Amino acid sequence: MSGQALTASSLFSLFWYGSGQQAACELRATQNNRHVGLSGSGQVGIDWYSTYQLVCNVLSVIELFWQWRLQMGSDERAIREVHTTWIDAVNTGDLARLLTLMADDVVFLNPGQAPFGRDGFPVGFSATHQRFRIRCISELEDVVIVGEVAYTLCRDSLTVTPRAGGEATELAGHRITIYRKQPDGRWLLARDANTLSPVAS
Repeated sequence: MSGQALTASSLFSLFWYGSGQQAACELRATQNNRHVGLSGSGQVGIDWYSTYQLVCNVLSVIELFWQWRLQMGSDERAIREVHTTWIDAVNTGDLARLLTLMADDVVFLNPGQAPFGRDGFPVGFSATHQRFRIRCISELEDVVIVGEVAYTLCRDSLTVTPRAGGEATELAGHRITIYRKQPDGRWLLARDANTLSPVAS
């Protein structure tokens, strides 16, 4: 076999360092010494340098893909954490915590009510917790991320018990929430709509 031999170590270097590090995975191919010949069959036109470039390009694409997957995974974990924190804050009546999780232009859509925003949230939330004990269980069914916007779909079950005494009311339904990613990396609630309604006894 004539030309530069492709050793096991050079193959290892190619696949290990090929992604964006061409200097570290060079095959020592030159312009005049690149071909592998097979006896009795003439020259086989295998250009090791071109093959090296192709493999490095493929590995770069794979690296970008995995970076994207890792970022998507990181964003999904962050959104799931916001969802869990939101439900915990609802159950404990932590208004201050809820306000840190919503965007300034947030809009809430509740059945039978006009849309309201951040300014209208505290009064309604505080009044509800003064009169009732709230227990919400939320099952996250779907998380979809498109760039810097995401939405979640969840199934909520809500128990509302009068603090003055009386029977509790059970509500259930789906809720869809839209999040926007902020310049600092946080995901904040931007839109929220639910279909909660009383559960038939």
